[in-house]
Amino acid sequence: MKAAILFLLGIVLGAAVGALTALLLTPYSGEELRKQIGDKGQEFGSQIEQYSDRAQSKISKPAAA
Repeated sequence: MKAAILFLLGIVLGAAVGALTALLLTPYSGEELRKQIGDKGQEFGSQIEQYSDRAQSKISKPAAA
């Protein structure tokens, strides 16, 4: 049990260090980086909405008998 907790702690700390390193070494300014993240987030949201609409339309169609 203790080994599993330490393993998960290592993953979390590694991810945090990696994220901090990426932010510090990025060639973009903070404003540019925030804009890119926002744009990608909106793009991702649009894709999820499209997938959701497709799934709902497939579910709402009556099954062929």
